[in-house]
Amino acid sequence: ISNDFGAYAINVVGKYAYISGSTNNTDMTIIDIGGIDAPSAHIGALQVNTLNVTENLTVANNAYISNGLNVGVGGIATDGLMSAGALDISAKIEPRLVGGISSSTVLNGAISIYVSGKYAYVANNDANSFAVIDISNPIGTSTIVGSVSSSQLSGARAVYVSGKYAYVANEIDDSLRIIDISNPSVPSIVGGVKDTANLNGAYSVYVSGKYAYVANSTDNSLRIIDVSNPTGTSTIVGGVKDATNLNDARSVYVSGKYAYVTAYGNNSLQIIDVSNPTSPVRVGGTTGVNGAASVYVSGKYAYVANRLGGSADLTIVDVSSSTNPTVASSINSLPPWVD
Repeated sequence: ISNDFGAYAINVVGKYAYISGSTNNTDMTIIDIGGIDAPSAHIGALQVNTLNVTENLTVANNAYISNGLNVGVGGIATDGLMSAGALDISAKIEPRLVGGISSSTVLNGAISIYVSGKYAYVANNDANSFAVIDISNPIGTSTIVGSVSSSQLSGARAVYVSGKYAYVANEIDDSLRIIDISNPSVPSIVGGVKDTANLNGAYSVYVSGKYAYVANSTDNSLRIIDVSNPTGTSTIVGGVKDATNLNDARSVYVSGKYAYVTAYGNNSLQIIDVSNPTSPVRVGGTTGVNGAASVYVSGKYAYVANRLGGSADLTIVDVSSSTNPTVASSINSLPPWVD
């Protein structure tokens, strides 16, 4: 699937990918990345162009395959004769656009998305707003059930949801705002912190336990904020400011005692020990991650999306050594539906 709306952020839950786009318009788009999902089916006759079976397929009599058969990682077994024009033992994903919503007002500049339960939470950079979208029926037009627009959300750049609160980093307002989403139809700003020095260009937020970790592009920093009292004024308890290694900090992901921060201006991924929130310390990093924009960590690898492209669109960094992370591999050309 190619697109012309300028994909900015993605959140995957189950068989659906939820994408916010902000280049040309104002969309929250839902893409089916798993095909047909049926727990069981009894079918007299079936004719399809492509059939992908994730678990088991039982045929009572005969199966006739005129062209090709795609089989996943489990392989294929037969007690009798099987013939096929072509046999491809491989996994295959064919994403397709199935739903979403567009709004030139509430979703103007939709730039960040977080999915939890039956709702998608979207930060909208140009509208200075936060929206709650009902995605309980992914196939079709989704519904905006609630939103809040405020100067306190000026330049809303990123959203993270934990419990009944949404945490929004605001690039122009230099702030982290906390929004009560317990009533999705009436989200309301209840707390947070604004700091034109330490949160200058607040760009990304990650919440773990009682702390919010904010990457700040203009301040070239990672700040740690105590959000244990969501309905009051939050407190910045620590941080790392580094004009060289954290130049234009764009994204943060926390795993264990480490925060992983992309530095767009330094083309790097930096690792910060946050085991002591009041005194975090940069312990390592690696350059050569051209246009490092967003990071996700799983196991011993960090996956970095590169907005400039150039040497790679996706860089995989081995972070098993926090003091000496190394580039493990990269993808130079993502599929057209990840444009």
